[in-house]
Amino acid sequence: MNYSQNMKKANQHYVIGEYDKAIAILTKLAAFYPDEDDVFFNRAIVYRDMRQYDRALMDFSMAIAINPHEPEYYMQRGGLFMLLLLPDKALDDWNVLLKMDANHTLALYSRAMCYLMMKQFKKAIASADELLKKFPNLPESYALQASIYHEMRDNEKTLENSNKAIELGDINPATYLTRADVYKHLKQYDKALADYDYVISMQPHNIEFYDMRAEFFYDIGDKDRALAEYHAMIEKFPNNDTAYFYRACYFEQEKRYDEALADVEKALQINPNDEFLQEMKIGLENMRKNQSIKKLVKRKRK
Repeated sequence: MNYSQNMKKANQHYVIGEYDKAIAILTKLAAFYPDEDDVFFNRAIVYRDMRQYDRALMDFSMAIAINPHEPEYYMQRGGLFMLLLLPDKALDDWNVLLKMDANHTLALYSRAMCYLMMKQFKKAIASADELLKKFPNLPESYALQASIYHEMRDNEKTLENSNKAIELGDINPATYLTRADVYKHLKQYDKALADYDYVISMQPHNIEFYDMRAEFFYDIGDKDRALAEYHAMIEKFPNNDTAYFYRACYFEQEKRYDEALADVEKALQINPNDEFLQEMKIGLENMRKNQSIKKLVKRKRK
């Protein structure tokens, strides 16, 4: 069985989403070449993307057992541990990697984010500082600092680091959204809106960003503009069930249950098998029923 040719075929199947075919080839290769770490590593990647996480972990671990000196194996297994909400194990892998390569940018970044996820802010800052010292001109170094300070509710340092990241050319929407949230809390609404607008201009087909801008208007008390944003969203994405879901959430907050139900029903017409939407419909029907009962009781008391 030709190793190179079959690895190439497996990769071709993987790239176009034919995961089962890729797995079949890699499994045969693993039987013929049980000492080739690449085979197990590549199969782990496919299993991960198939969401067969237990098998992915087994193959990552097999690749590491065969070749414990490859940093990428620890990077990827650590990432999977994070996906599985096992930050302690992720940290173990990234710390091993950093002993091999102290300047591994992604490992330094990931370790800091891991500490942030665990709410260990001092360790997160220490890791982020280490990244910043080694890569002072990297926008991500400052964006990482901004993320940590934002979680710590330190608006001044969040803003300082967000601005520096953007000054250095950061185009990650998350950095602008972080800064927008700080501007909102500082009541610098024009600046916040400018950041939301810019993020939408960067990714005009990302419906979540439109919802964030609508929520911004709602949070600052401009409910009319928030609703107008949802109307515009549906005009832009008329066949997207999420657009109707977002507007339904707005109506639910305002206790306008008839309109919320109408939007959920439209969303279900587009995506009839969505269990969350089905449950939301039942909940809204109950809320509307309770609302009607309360109105009836009030009339009787009068």
